[in-house]
Amino acid sequence: MPLFYRPSRDSRHRRACLSLYRALMRTGLRVPLPDDVATGLGPINPIRSLIRNAFRRNRKEASPRLVVSALKQGYRFLTVLHTAASAPTGPVYNEVLSFLRKNQAAVQKVLAAKAAKAKVEPSARPVSLLTRVQEATLTSAPVYEATARPLPLEALSGGVRKIPKLDDTEGIPFLRLGKPQAAALSAILTRKVSKRRARTVKLCELEDEELEIAAEEDFWDELVQRLMRENGVQIERPFVEMTYEDAFQRWRDQLQTSLNWEKEDMVARGKALWKLVEAEMALAKEEKEERRKQGQVEATEPKAKAKKGKKTKDMKARQGTEEKETIEGVEQISGEEVEGGKQGVIGAGKLKAKAKEGSKKVKDKKARLGTEDKKARKGIKQVSFRKIFRDKEGKQTPQGEQRTEPREEPKTL
Repeated sequence: MPLFYRPSRDSRHRRACLSLYRALMRTGLRVPLPDDVATGLGPINPIRSLIRNAFRRNRKEASPRLVVSALKQGYRFLTVLHTAASAPTGPVYNEVLSFLRKNQAAVQKVLAAKAAKAKVEPSARPVSLLTRVQEATLTSAPVYEATARPLPLEALSGGVRKIPKLDDTEGIPFLRLGKPQAAALSAILTRKVSKRRARTVKLCELEDEELEIAAEEDFWDELVQRLMRENGVQIERPFVEMTYEDAFQRWRDQLQTSLNWEKEDMVARGKALWKLVEAEMALAKEEKEERRKQGQVEATEPKAKAKKGKKTKDMKARQGTEEKETIEGVEQISGEEVEGGKQGVIGAGKLKAKAKEGSKKVKDKKARLGTEDKKARKGIKQVSFRKIFRDKEGKQTPQGEQRTEPREEPKTL
């Protein structure tokens, strides 16, 4: 629910708070304090510091209930301070002194803890990944060498070396050491890319537009000087010897030089990083051979291989399920045909149609799987052989007729 009344925006409330603040400050300064309490936390009066901190702490309160409670508490403390200032030997004054001493001890304890934390030796500065061993000259590019990596296996977490990947963004090379990418690395790359992009854009603007504008400015200055000489006007301030076009060309040359030097530096860094990756690959291969010699289970292979093996198992399981369904369908067809042959109910034409239907289903499923099913073909051949065998034995009946067999009369006892 939005607040329609904000105390901090009401002039009457602000005037009341400021009046209370000034009254507390004046009354607190009139309370006599011993030297150990008055200067225990510095040259500032401790009562004054407490009043200021309390008002700062409640400055953003917008709840009417909390604001009214804070104001009542302030007026109550104003009465306490007035009583302590008027009677320095009374019980109220002793309560104020005891409270100030307790607060002073708590503050000193906190300051001592901060000082002890500050005395702890700072952690060693991280070693740079690359070190420049040869400065760039007019004829040669800089040379870098890897100093922080490769690390020994004992210093790596997990017991397995992960090979970093060399990558670049807009020509700036860097190593991907793990996921997620460090926020500091992202910030450095963003800053470098934005600076290089800004220099490139400015260089294009100089070559496309600003050099032409500078040439027109020089032409205008030349016209003005010629007219002044023709009219006999004396030039009080001589024109600058460097023209606009010369200044812009010098600026363009500086930008081009800085971009070229930066490009050579990036190429040198990329070569050093690639050497580092090759060293990591060689160490990873040696460590893998050592693990194999020691007979360790290769459960530490990359996750990509595990995922690939899992996909292969799932695919084989699906194929096995479909093949099983195909075989069961063929066996069901064969069982029905055999049963029909025994009972003599299904005719030769129906048997043939059903066998074709069964073979068609098998072919459709084989085409979807993309594999040959030997058991299915074997079942189809068995169906065909049984049909031919029944035709030769003369068990086939003409279409439209049913073969009837004499029923046996029930025997009576």
